[in-house]
Amino acid sequence: MLYRELDLPSRPEVIRITRARRLLSSGLSQPELTDARKQLLQRDPETTLDWSLSEGIAAVQLRNNVVDLSNAIGKQYLNNLAAHVKKGHEEAPSDAELDRIQRALYRFETYCKIFPPLGAYLWPADDVREEWTKFFESSPSWEIEQVGSVHESLFRLIAPVFNDCALHDISWGWDEVRYAYDYEDGRVEWVLSRGLVHVNRVLHATSFHERWLLFGGRKVLEHDCNWLYQTFETYKNLFVANRIGWISSKTRHVKSEETALEDSISPVEKIWEWSHGEFYEDSGDGRYRYDVAMEDPFRPLRACGYVFWDEERVKRIGWFDQNVDDLELDVGEEIYKNSPSLRLEIRSWIIRSNLFQEGKTGYWDGDPENTAINPSQEWRLAED
Repeated sequence: MLYRELDLPSRPEVIRITRARRLLSSGLSQPELTDARKQLLQRDPETTLDWSLSEGIAAVQLRNNVVDLSNAIGKQYLNNLAAHVKKGHEEAPSDAELDRIQRALYRFETYCKIFPPLGAYLWPADDVREEWTKFFESSPSWEIEQVGSVHESLFRLIAPVFNDCALHDISWGWDEVRYAYDYEDGRVEWVLSRGLVHVNRVLHATSFHERWLLFGGRKVLEHDCNWLYQTFETYKNLFVANRIGWISSKTRHVKSEETALEDSISPVEKIWEWSHGEFYEDSGDGRYRYDVAMEDPFRPLRACGYVFWDEERVKRIGWFDQNVDDLELDVGEEIYKNSPSLRLEIRSWIIRSNLFQEGKTGYWDGDPENTAINPSQEWRLAED
């Protein structure tokens, strides 16, 4: 009966979450717990488990909350996307798009259960940082970006509710009225670290008092953790393709599990390729790498759910200009050669995409005499 409730693609992640829960309540010493977590991260995906009754109920409850949250996040992405591309109403997410959001939410929940918060401003020990690295090294860059995207989406769902409590509760305001302004806010991070069931319970609370209790009541100011956002910020330089491997020296793609054919790549991999440019050669050693996940220039794209959409959607809104996606075109080489840094190269591709949405094409050719795309930037337009 349980396996009828849990679809096969999500089952390995639900089982890993269940095993992580078992570790948290195992009573193991810290060294034993560290070893057990390492073994868990190294286990092959499982599709069967000897479930207890409570574990089965928790798994179904998690599945229901993941479905609920994926719908809320998908709606948020669509609203942001419609505002960004200004092409009118966007159709509801497809089953494939919702499935990608749900898989990212499961990975987020896995992280919550394997790595509980460290506490306020605590710096992790070396073994914990090593485990963080192993968790993310098992995924290609676009899957890491997916986890980062749902993390930011959950923050955008929770923060308004949190700020409403901060505004109206006198016990919070006695010391300070603390608003959640950005994704690293420690008190909202603590709420997110409780897991998706708790997050969804906050969002569906029907009274101020219920939300107040779920946020921690009078002890809210004690709940502050550096947790997931700092994981991304501190270790984003580890999310590079050369730690995972290349498909070929020609395209330098990382092979995705979604790829059905040897000579094709998934829609998500394509949108990652489009957004992060072709490649970048580090000075000195000749290594090629993709830009890291969670960089600030991609926040607007993450807010639009760019790593979850089907190829048909991103083509329709103009994000998949074939000229941008095709690695064989000279324009890619021009952008690469004329960009003084990786960040500016990324910016050039983003600007090129924005131009395409307006029916134009172009790239920065380094000539300061060309017309500026944006007076506040040093970018110039050269027709290709």
